[in-house]
Amino acid sequence: MCSFCGKAENVKRVAGGIWKCKGKTCNKIMAGGCWTLSTGPAATVRATIARLRKQQQGAGVPGLGRSSWQLKSQIIVIAIYIYVCVHIYI
Repeated sequence: MCSFCGKAENVKRVAGGIWKCKGKTCNKIMAGGCWTLSTGPAATVRATIARLRKQQQGAGVPGLGRSSWQLKSQIIVIAIYIYVCVHIYI
């Protein structure tokens, strides 16, 4: 499914890890997994970022969420962890 236009049958694999939406108005090129558009680690990252954004939105209310610098540092740590994990298995 194309995350830009939302059409499911338009995304085709061009090469290993390269996907293209064949929609008339979209024509976006995306990076993904070799055989599937979305990989397990990518889904984990999206879920983690969504959770951190939700926490950040709650940061404006006293007693809820975390401060902005704590969330940014946590996102950086997660990004480094994922980068290392991906490059270890290649």
